[in-house]
Amino acid sequence: IPYIKHIYHIPGKFYNTAFSIMMNQKKWDSLSKDVQQAIESKAGLNIARHAKAWDDNAKEARPQFKAGGINYAPASAKLVAEMKQRYSSFDADWIKIAEKKGIDGKAALAFYRKNAM
Repeated sequence: IPYIKHIYHIPGKFYNTAFSIMMNQKKWDSLSKDVQQAIESKAGLNIARHAKAWDDNAKEARPQFKAGGINYAPASAKLVAEMKQRYSSFDADWIKIAEKKGIDGKAALAFYRKNAM
């Protein structure tokens, strides 16, 4: 971190990672019960606990930033607006890709954001 001078907090879950494990039912059914149980034991709340630990560690690191001479501050409204504008096509592009695969992209994205973020 010796080269970092500033860290900005971006509101609105801009920095947020959602992990998903997806498999079609036929493939899932073809797995042995032991393999299914191994996957299930590592998913769900287990992943959520790891994500919470990640968030907690990030919060605990903030005082260390200051001690290291790094400015940690909220991003300006201007920066946030510019980021949103630059990345505004991501949703539309993702929706188009989903719809080419026969998926209601808008509904899928809304569902994912509601449940994973």
